[in-house]
Formats: sequence, structure tokens, C-alpha cells
Amino acid sequence: MIVDVHAHALTRAFLSELAREKALGIEAREDGFGFGGYGPLDPLLYTLQVLTPIAFIGLLALAGWNVRQAFLEKRRWFVKVWAVALLLSAAVLLWVVAAFNLIGFGTNY
Repeated sequence: MIVDVHAHALTRAFLSELAREKALGIEAREDGFGFGGYGPLDPLLYTLQVLTPIAFIGLLALAGWNVRQAFLEKRRWFVKVWAVALLLSAAVLLWVVAAFNLIGFGTNY
């Protein structure tokens, strides 16, 4: 039971961190636009570009771990369905990111 709570909490924390990183990335792009790729926010952009793939893959891994824990601990059916739905949504999110080339390196927009 404790591990299941931790799995769910870690997955939610990872999602909020991912949303924060993307919000900072969008904000940094808007502030750094027009500097020709040599803006003061380039180090932040490079950091976000390195952390974003780690975050997406980590989200998928944590969601998979959450599913594993839900089935190993013989949780109720709703917990199992929710864990599988979370895993599927993480997989779709990773697929969209990969299919539309949303992960890339460079600051020339």
C-alpha cells in the first residue's frame, strides 16, 4: 500500500515537473526571440532540451512501475484501470513528442 501511494505520488510529481519545464521553455523562447540564437536565455534552453527527453522517458518508466505495483499488490480494479490508463497516456504523449519532433537541440527558431 505504501509503495502504491509513492508510485502514484511520484508519477504526479513527474507530470507537474514536466509541465513546469515546458512552461519555462515556452516562456524562455518568447523572451529570447530576436537574439539570433545568442540570447541570454540560451543556457536555460539547452538545459531544458537536455532534461525534456529524460522527463518524458522517466514519466513512461514511472507509469510502468505504477502499473507493476498495482498488479503485484493486488489492488482494487479501479486502481489497476487507472494505472493502465496513466501508462497509456504517457505512451501516447511520448509518441506525439517523437512523431512531431518536439525534442530537438538548438536555439535557432
